[in-house]
Amino acid sequence: MNSIAEIFDNSKQLLDSIENFFDKYIGRPLLRKCGVIKMVDDIFVNSGMTYFDNPISRLLGDLKQSPVLEKVVSAKDLLIDKLLVCFAPASAYLMFKTDTFFRDYKQDTFYRFDKLPGANWERLQLETAKNVILDIESQTTDKHINALIFDDSLYARTGGKGTE
Repeated sequence: MNSIAEIFDNSKQLLDSIENFFDKYIGRPLLRKCGVIKMVDDIFVNSGMTYFDNPISRLLGDLKQSPVLEKVVSAKDLLIDKLLVCFAPASAYLMFKTDTFFRDYKQDTFYRFDKLPGANWERLQLETAKNVILDIESQTTDKHINALIFDDSLYARTGGKGTE
């Protein structure tokens, strides 16, 4: 059996494992219930704006081709990246500086995600733990004793001083 840190070299396998865990135990409805929402990464100007012949359309403009658009990052992607950084060989700061980060959003968006004003992180953690425990209990019989073991032993981390 391999630990997550050992299979980080095979990032596709790790990403699939984390996405499967997310889809099975967390999901987007739970994120919304806990106030964890998508974030605006950047606002940019759309240069390809065209108007139709209708004068009303010229005044209102096409909503899909608005001159100012927001680049939005989903909460699922941000949360998965937060989990991946814990097992990365380098810190998130170093990965952003060397342009080796997982996705193409800004560093500020990644760090602001922790400080969402309406996010209830404790509830998200408890609901996720409840979903995991209910899944384990549904797969065992009454003859078995269920135990959930957390291994808090440390492993060597070469890329940074501490785990983020």
